[in-house]
Amino acid sequence: MLFKRKLVNRPGQADRVVEFIDPASDLAKTIDKEYWVKKEVERTKFRAKDVVEAVNKAGFKKFNVYGAHTRIWQADDAKNPAKGYGVDVQGVWYWYQNWIDRCLELCAAAGDEYR
Repeated sequence: MLFKRKLVNRPGQADRVVEFIDPASDLAKTIDKEYWVKKEVERTKFRAKDVVEAVNKAGFKKFNVYGAHTRIWQADDAKNPAKGYGVDVQGVWYWYQNWIDRCLELCAAAGDEYR
């Protein structure tokens, strides 16, 4: 969970204020506790051929693994983990849905090149 500091113009304007205190302090022992549960969700992963199949189904029949897809991910630096398009699992790269969406966007912008 990430807490981000939000500055407001007037007191009482914030929806909720989160203040961190030492759990061993006297104040911590006297206040009501609120518990949160974080559920981890594994994102669906796609192989390159799955990405190509999805893009082909969208009408871009000339989009293929060894030509178009490779060129696009290299030009977009899509295997950079910071971009969040996929993940390396034991030396094998898997793509996320947002990469398929990006490919569709790039193919549409390319006009008839991949149709």
